[in-house]
Amino acid sequence: MPSLPSSKATFYQYTLLQKITYNRQLLRLYITLACLFLIGETLLWGPLGLLYGIISFFFIIWIHFVIIRSVLLIAREPIRKKWRFRIILPWIGFLPEQYISYRILTKVHRHLTWLGFCIIAILYPWSPISFVISAVLWHLWFIFPRLFSFFRFRKQHQNGIVKLTQTEMLYYKQ
Repeated sequence: MPSLPSSKATFYQYTLLQKITYNRQLLRLYITLACLFLIGETLLWGPLGLLYGIISFFFIIWIHFVIIRSVLLIAREPIRKKWRFRIILPWIGFLPEQYISYRILTKVHRHLTWLGFCIIAILYPWSPISFVISAVLWHLWFIFPRLFSFFRFRKQHQNGIVKLTQTEMLYYKQ
């Protein structure tokens, strides 16, 4: 296949508006908080509390995946090449791999926050209290850094794009 002439090539120019760098000390505090959750549950409910804490960790990851994927399908956003499971502290879970619209990202996480709490509330009558408390704590543990990032970007244009890297979150204007 012949290459495109340079006159027909597309160049995207983005202007960096704001950058959030993940501080190592805050990341250590973030991990320590998770360990304290598990230790606290073990002290309150014994080994069964620890088991429920671990189960609820994976349950919340799965719930987040289902909610994010559902919101993206309903919004008719491409999922296959743009989203995948990633572990970038403090972001863990089903995350964008490429540039993504800030508006879509906040929409997804707004739904993720409230639907996550609703699902936990629905399970409350049939689940042990230690599982429900663990699920709420893990949900907050996953959501808080994301909402904090959105809070930091609140003064920027709403039509920007976001890129997640291993060490920072970048906000660009198109």
